Amino acid sequence: MLAATTLTKKRSDAEVAYSVLAKATFGAILYSFVFLYGAIQPLWYRESGQPPPMSPALAAVTAVLSAGLLLLPLVILFLLSFGYYGLLHKAMFGLTLEARESVWIARRWFRVFWILLGAAVIAFFGVVGASVLVAPEVVRLSTYLVFMLFPSALLIALVLFLGYAVWASLPHPRRVLLRRLIWADVLVVSGVAAGTAVLTALAWREIEASGVITPAYSPWTTIPSGAFNLATLVALYLAFRWVRRHPPLREEPIAEARPPVPQPEDLR
Repeated sequence: MLAATTLTKKRSDAEVAYSVLAKATFGAILYSFVFLYGAIQPLWYRESGQPPPMSPALAAVTAVLSAGLLLLPLVILFLLSFGYYGLLHKAMFGLTLEARESVWIARRWFRVFWILLGAAVIAFFGVVGASVLVAPEVVRLSTYLVFMLFPSALLIALVLFLGYAVWASLPHPRRVLLRRLIWADVLVVSGVAAGTAVLTALAWREIEASGVITPAYSPWTTIPSGAFNLATLVALYLAFRWVRRHPPLREEPIAEARPPVPQPEDLR
């Protein structure tokens, strides 16, 4: 009875942890879709001209969606932290040895993600300070390039955390496919980030002269990268959904409860 209760508890902990991480991944899908949609807009409006003015109702809906977009990263961070806690501190000890080893590596990438997030905040203030204090051009460019690379680094850490958290729990063919997809996404994100940094450095004076500090990039490189990220996150979401229904629990012998055998009475 106790062994059956323990197995039920382990299954419940694993299902909750994987379910929360699936929800966090779904939030990241929404966020990735918004950025992909934003990358497509210059191509669309370049051919069709400026969009017509919005009606008051559409403007109100847009304002609500914009506020939700600002709150979405906070929701994603909360779900990631809650899922990480449940997976590492509650569910991990009931998982198979291979799944535990993979979760332990995911723990390192989760910490890297938060370290990068803190460093990105510091880099943001560095960019603002270099601009306000009118630092030399090389300093302004260097601080901006460092800050510009942080979103790609955060995305890589996030994808690797989610990947290590789930792929050891998948059947072998799906595991290999997901792992290749994730590492391909890491290479694509790294390549696009490096290319964008080079283009920004080459066009830095024109960018500063325009008064709008935005990276110089080609939509034809950003759009495929965004689509690849979106496909990777969708694959991760489906993987978490599958593992939630089939958690990789450690098998333990269940002791059968046997009724006590009555001892013969001593008739002497």
